[in-house]
Amino acid sequence: VLRFNDASNLNEDPARKPAAGDFTVLVDGVARTVTDVSVSAIANLITLSLATPVTHGQRVTVAYQDSTPTDTNGIQDTAGNLLTSIPTTAVL
Repeated sequence: VLRFNDASNLNEDPARKPAAGDFTVLVDGVARTVTDVSVSAIANLITLSLATPVTHGQRVTVAYQDSTPTDTNGIQDTAGNLLTSIPTTAVL
C-alpha cells in the first residue's frame, strides 16, 4: 500500500489508473509481479496486488515509472497533476 500526502484526493477513475507494469517491486532483491493496482481517492492510497505474497521479515522496495507520461493514465490527483516516477523506496 502506498500512501500519499497530497492536498487533492487521488484520481480513482479506473480508465486513468496506473498500469501494473509501471511498478517495480523487489522482495529480498527478487522482482515480484504486480498483478493489479487499485486506487482509493479519499484515503489517498494505492494498493498493489502481487503474484505471490510477501511474508513478515522480508525486505521490500517499490519504484514507479510512468510508461506513458504523455497520456492521462498514471498516478494523478483529482486536479490532474501527474506523478511520473517514484524512486526506489524501502517499504516499512
